[in-house]
Amino acid sequence: MAVGLEVSGCGAQRGITAAAVILLTAALAALSLAAGVSGGGATAAGPLAPAAVGAVFDDAGARRAGVSWDWPQCVQIVANLQAQPPAVPVVLLLGGSSARESTFRDQLWSAQIDRRGGPTVEAHNLASKHRTFATDLALARLLPRGGKTIVYIGLNLGRFCAAPTTPTITLPAPDPDFVPKARNICFSPDIQSAAAKRSYVARWVQRRWPEFAAHYAYNIRVVERIIVACKLRGLRPVLLDLPRDTAAIGTAFAKPVSMYRAGCHRLARKYNVPFLHFAGAIGLVSRDFFDIFHLVETGRTKHQRALSDQTVLLLKKYGMFPAPSPSPSPSPLPSPSPLPSDSPSPSPPPSPSDSPSP
Repeated sequence: MAVGLEVSGCGAQRGITAAAVILLTAALAALSLAAGVSGGGATAAGPLAPAAVGAVFDDAGARRAGVSWDWPQCVQIVANLQAQPPAVPVVLLLGGSSARESTFRDQLWSAQIDRRGGPTVEAHNLASKHRTFATDLALARLLPRGGKTIVYIGLNLGRFCAAPTTPTITLPAPDPDFVPKARNICFSPDIQSAAAKRSYVARWVQRRWPEFAAHYAYNIRVVERIIVACKLRGLRPVLLDLPRDTAAIGTAFAKPVSMYRAGCHRLARKYNVPFLHFAGAIGLVSRDFFDIFHLVETGRTKHQRALSDQTVLLLKKYGMFPAPSPSPSPSPLPSPSPLPSDSPSPSPPPSPSDSPSP
C-alpha cells in the first residue's frame, strides 16, 4: 500500500529536500513492518520513519491505514513487555500525537522519575499519531497481567472525535536488542504564529466540533472499557488530561472540554481511579506549543517534570516502592563481669545455733 508523505507541520521548517523525500519514500516501501493495526477487515503496517527529518504520514492516509510512522515502536515495546515483564515498576502513557510530544525519550523520563524521588522504573510513552481510544483498548488488552504497572490514559479533544472502530493488533516478535528512540518532531523553530493558531481554533470549531458531538458518547464508553480492561489485568489506570494552548484557544472549546471532563470525573468516581488535570497549573505559555495541542521542548520540560512528580506520588500510593532492606541486627555484646564493690559486704546474719543463749 502506497502512503503519501507530507513535510508540513512539526519539523517541516528544518529543510527537508526533495531528494530526502524520495529516499525516504523508497525506504518506507522497503521497511514495511509486520506490526500492524487492522480495523474493518483491513490490515496495515506503518514503517518507522526517522524522526530527525520530521517526515510524517499525511492525515488522510494515516486515518485510512490506522497507523503512523511512530506506531511500530509502540507495539515493539508491548511485545517486549509481554516476553519479559520487567522486575521494576512500569509506567506507560497511551494517547495520540499530543501525548507523544508531552515527554522526551523514554530513558530520560524513567531517569527523571528516579531523580524526583521515585524508585527505579521502566517508563514508556506508547502514544502515536491519530491513535483512537479503541486502539488503546486493544493495546491495553495485550499488556502483561499483574505486576506493578501504572497506565496513563491520555485525554484530549481530538480523541473524542473518532468514529467507532474495532481494531485488532498484531505484535511483532520480541526483540531483546530493541532500544526506544526519541520520537518528538515538534520543536521551537517550527512554532506556528498566533494568527495560524487562531485559524486552527476556528477550523476545529467548524469541522471537528460536529464530530465530537456525534462521537463523544461512544468514545467515553471506550475510555470506561480501557479502565475496566486495565483493572482486570491487575494494572493501575490513571486518566490524564493532556495540555492545550489555552492562551490561543480562549473559551472556544469550553463546551466540549466541560463535556469530556465531566464524563471523566464520573468514571474516576465510579472506578476509584485518579483523574489528573494539572496542565493548567504548570506555567505553560503559548510559546510552549507548536500549535494548539502539541508541545515543543520548553513545554515538554514543564509537562514531563510535573508528570514525573505525579508518578512518584502514585507509585507511593500504590505501594510500588521496593521494600526497604532490613537493617542487620547488632551482635549481642557479652554481659560485663561484675565489678568489685567499694563497700564491704555485710556479714551474714548468725544462725540460731550461733546466737548466745539468753
